[in-house]
Amino acid sequence: MSLVKDKVLLTFSLTKDEIEVLNEHFNKEGAKSCVIIENSMANYTLKEILEGKEKEHTKEELPVEKAIIFNNFEGEKLHKAVTEVRALLQSRPILATITPISINMKFKDVLEHLVEEREFHKKNSKK
Repeated sequence: MSLVKDKVLLTFSLTKDEIEVLNEHFNKEGAKSCVIIENSMANYTLKEILEGKEKEHTKEELPVEKAIIFNNFEGEKLHKAVTEVRALLQSRPILATITPISINMKFKDVLEHLVEEREFHKKNSKK
């Protein structure tokens, strides 16, 4: 079952409790239950993850970074969802949204890019 056109959160490295909190909240908002990305899915594109495609799992070492990637949340709804995630979770996961470019990228590349971007902004916000 493809979730490409659905509102859904792709999650990585979150605890079961954090995922339960997100599901409880966002299911009421009309979103599907969170998709949990495992380390073994590092070479899957975001589109393949959303489509539920099965392919050979790999043993990839990914950064231990909590991440949430929003699918089909746009404009004000995305802004509201980001605010709600920050209020619901005490941890500070990296937050992003799927773009026409990132949907075709491997998860490991998306995560690497998001970590680099966060570090760049941290470094440059201190100047």
